[in-house]
Amino acid sequence: MTTNRVEIFARAFLEHGDVSRAALDAGYAGNNYGYKLLDHPNTGAAIAHALQRAKVEDGALARRALRQIAGEDRFPAAARVTAARTLMEYAGMIGTKADSSSSKDPSDMSADELRTLIARLDKELGDRATPVNAPVSIPAPDDVSDFL
Repeated sequence: MTTNRVEIFARAFLEHGDVSRAALDAGYAGNNYGYKLLDHPNTGAAIAHALQRAKVEDGALARRALRQIAGEDRFPAAARVTAARTLMEYAGMIGTKADSSSSKDPSDMSADELRTLIARLDKELGDRATPVNAPVSIPAPDDVSDFL
């Protein structure tokens, strides 16, 4: 498992993109220490974990904003409809505009077209089924002195 300072470095680096500042935020001394941290494989894993966490947090924030826009009369009707449609697309209740404009009715499809459509939908569902609370394995540092 990574040290708390490496996790702090990873979150700070994602927040403002400055490796030197992120190293200082995490309590590391020295101007070039941030670049040394970037070369360490544990730091890459910590950044990947922080990025995944940020995606989940950003998605939740966006969903809350869309729900607020869709549900409150103080927003223009067009914004409410767009927000509601986006929420329905996200929930898988309807296809995206691009999907719906190019697809034909399943009753008009051949057997091969139906198999292709089913395979595409299965893949899309599989791609959406990513665990958001799955533990992320971050390897232990090879040398503790790398983080001291």
